[in-house]
This record gives sequence, structure tokens and C-alpha cells, in this order.
Amino acid sequence: MSLDDELQDWAEHTRRPAPSASEVQALVDRAEARRAGRRRVWLYGGLAFVVAVPAAMLVLALALPQSPPDEPVAVEGPSPDEIIATEVETTDEIVLLAGVHAVGADRVEVGADSEVVVEEAPGRVDLALRVGRVGVQAAPRPAGESLVVHAGDWDVTVVGTRFEVVEAPFAVHVSEGVVRVTGPETDVLLRAGDALLDGVVRRAPVPVQQGTAEPLPAVEALKQALLAGEVERARNGLERRLDADPDDIDARVLLAQLHRMQGDRDASVAAFREVIARGSPDEAQQARYEASVLLKDDPEAAIPLLTDFLDAPGVIAPEAGLRLGRALIAVGRVDEGRERLQAVIEQFPGSAAAGAARRELEGE
Repeated sequence: MSLDDELQDWAEHTRRPAPSASEVQALVDRAEARRAGRRRVWLYGGLAFVVAVPAAMLVLALALPQSPPDEPVAVEGPSPDEIIATEVETTDEIVLLAGVHAVGADRVEVGADSEVVVEEAPGRVDLALRVGRVGVQAAPRPAGESLVVHAGDWDVTVVGTRFEVVEAPFAVHVSEGVVRVTGPETDVLLRAGDALLDGVVRRAPVPVQQGTAEPLPAVEALKQALLAGEVERARNGLERRLDADPDDIDARVLLAQLHRMQGDRDASVAAFREVIARGSPDEAQQARYEASVLLKDDPEAAIPLLTDFLDAPGVIAPEAGLRLGRALIAVGRVDEGRERLQAVIEQFPGSAAAGAARRELEGE
């Protein structure tokens, strides 16, 4: 009821002289109290306070005392300085605060009073360090994929490593692997034990006794060099290791991967064949499958590798069986190929390889 309605009601039902000033003020106070019954919402300290919700809205009361209807309750909201303005928008950004977080296959540890913004795109993860420090343990990435940490004018690009970045003053400490740091007049590779402090690279000490031969590089260090694009350094290190020990299987596998990254299929297959001849049964099995994948356009050469591979059970037997069936059909051994595809369906029902084999048989 409005103030005018209140006065009209008083006039119609009260047979007395005109109201005094105090009576008029009482009516004004009553109307003002009712006017406060409009719905108000404040965001205060992150919580929403709702006052006098209309009857059409469902309200959940949390043990609030009920006031008599003729005694209106005045409710005060926060002061204007305490009101928090919020804006909600659709964004692909993810904000990480202090703690340990999983970003895909990577481990990101955000320091106290720190903040990191994550943006992901196909083949790339960007971490923007707004303030504080962040530690990253990055999973190895195939060629063409990367993870980049941005801190002001600095970028730290990784391909598989563990390191820490400090926003101000900017610093990078590498625990494992290799990172590339770019910034004002800087483009440098840092390896395990290296750091960049105050714009100066601090290399990890490498103790070498005088008069002794240079120690052989570790395979893991050569792997990180290869991932960082230092192909010749990786190749030279692998050749030195294989000259010293022709049965160094880890070096031969990495050499095969180096040739594959360089697009030299025949050299890669030859390196994998050396692993088959020199390695353990498990190492030989893996090499057979890797070589067969490289030879997908040469089914005659792939068939014996896949046949030998399937003589022993393995978790990728369904895929190997599918590849063998396709290779047999490709060289004109159609009946054998169809039998192999049917065996995949029967032995591994529900697998992706079985589904592909079924579609190929039905499509013929």
C-alpha cells in the first residue's frame, strides 16, 4: 500500500480531526518500511544475500527468526565500499592458484601467492605466470608439440623436462631435460642443472679429470638434445656410444627414432633390425612392431615382422593382427588376410582393431 493509499484509508475509517504531525510521520515510516520489501541482492564476500524475495520465488529459509507481520524488519546490506562487482564471461582460460595441478599429462605446481593462467590449443599448452613462481614437470612431446611458460617478456619452451620459473625477478632453474628460454636479447638452451639468473646463464659444472677421455654422454641427455632439435649433437653422441658398445640397445633405439624423425625410413628400419638381433625378447618385440609400422607401404617386408611379433602374446596384438591381415590382402593373399581379420574379431571382441576388421570384411 502506497503512502497516498495509507492516508486515504486513514481518512475513510477514522472519524477524528486531521492527523497530527506525529501521526503523519508514523504513516510515512510505515510506508517506507514496506517499500524496503523490494528484492535486493548483494554480492558480499563472495556470498549472495537476498532480502524480501517476492512470493513467486521459492525461498529456502536457514533458521531465520520470524517477525510478527505488523513489525517490519529493517535489513541493512553492505556499504557501497564492501559490494563486490562481478562479471561472468565465457572463456577457455583456466586459472591455477597455489597447489599441485594436472594439466593434461603435465604436473604444474603453483607456489604460494602465485597465479597461473592456462590456455590449451591443438599441439600446444601455454602457461602465463602472472605473479609468483611455478614448477613444471612436463611429459615428453612429439615433434611439433610444445608447452610454453610466459612470464612478462620471457618465454620458456619445453619438450619434456622438469624446471621452475620465477616471475620477478625472472629466473629459470632446470632440474631435468632441456628448455629453451627466449626474452629480451636472449635465446638460450638450458639443460639439467643450468639456471638463468638476472639475465645470466649459470651452467652446471661438469667435472672432468685432466688427462682422461671425455665421458660418454648419457642416452637421456642425447634424447633431450634430439627433442630440442640438436640432431647432430644427438647423432654424434649415439655414434660414440655404439662405437664403445655395439650392444647398447638404448642407443640403437634412439638412433632409429632419430632416423625416423629425419624421414629416413630405411635407416630407421635397419636400426630396429639391429635391436631385434641384439636385444632382449621384449626389446626385439617392440622393435618388430615399430619397424612394421614404418613399412606399412611395403607389405611384403612388413609381413614377416608382424608374423614373428604375433608368435608371442602382447597388449598390441589386436592392432598387429589387423595390420597383418591388411598386409596379406595387399599382396594378394586374400584368404589368409581374411582369416587373420576374422581371428582378430574372435580373439579380441570389443577392441577397436576388431571393429576395424569387421568393417573391412563387411565392406568387401
